[in-house]
Amino acid sequence: MPKPVKRTLKTGDIARITILEKENNKIKRFKVAIYDKEKDKPKIEFEVPSKLYLPLKTYNKGMLIEFKPIKPSSYGWIEIELRKGRGKGKYKEFDFRVTLHRPEKYTPSHARLLFDFYTRLKHDKKIGEEIFKLIEGIYTGTPVEDIITKNQIAIERINKTPGMDIRAFLKLLELIFIQEDLNYPPDKKNSTGKYYEGRDKTFNLFRKVKNGKKPIEALMEADLKIKLDPSKFSININNLIEVLVKVYNNENNVIEALEEVGIKIGS
Repeated sequence: MPKPVKRTLKTGDIARITILEKENNKIKRFKVAIYDKEKDKPKIEFEVPSKLYLPLKTYNKGMLIEFKPIKPSSYGWIEIELRKGRGKGKYKEFDFRVTLHRPEKYTPSHARLLFDFYTRLKHDKKIGEEIFKLIEGIYTGTPVEDIITKNQIAIERINKTPGMDIRAFLKLLELIFIQEDLNYPPDKKNSTGKYYEGRDKTFNLFRKVKNGKKPIEALMEADLKIKLDPSKFSININNLIEVLVKVYNNENNVIEALEEVGIKIGS
């Protein structure tokens, strides 16, 4: 078995990537282990392709329990699928795609996650600020499981507002941050001589929206692909009412409600 490939993440942690299977000289399966600089055991570990399972329940008879990966059970779970991506380029051999399967079907794009955050921020500014603090924790390298275990009261409070289960949201974002650090290594320079951004591009989207920027403006400033021209955006009043009702009743997030009436947002 070849030696693990090492990548330095934006957090300063070290990613050790082990190739598990190749076919026609192309990587089919690999394992990612994230190590804190000063520790020997990985704090985050997963394989691609694979599925990750996390519990929906974080309380047991009124007592806090540890939030950690589990096998599916009757108590309900979060199911996330990781698949090998099709990314091409100098650092894209370990690209992977993330899809949420439970408690709902959800393909995370920058736009969808950002609009979910924006919906809650507009619903309750304090809730939005709480979410941003959790996002900051992930950005700086704290594993999602640790963040959720230590902030369970806040998690329960956030989950009472419109949007997807915040535990699934945070895990998806953690995986996306890792993916971006692998695809755009922050310690490497691109063809223009500038260092790659890694997870900074995504984190800055949330920071800008938290500070008052509209999601579409933040996405366009970041030069991310979106399927919406704000100058041509239109929706009839009946569809608008349906969107508002679904979001208010927590049946859909903003992106899902718009897509149900035929308006696609996000790449």
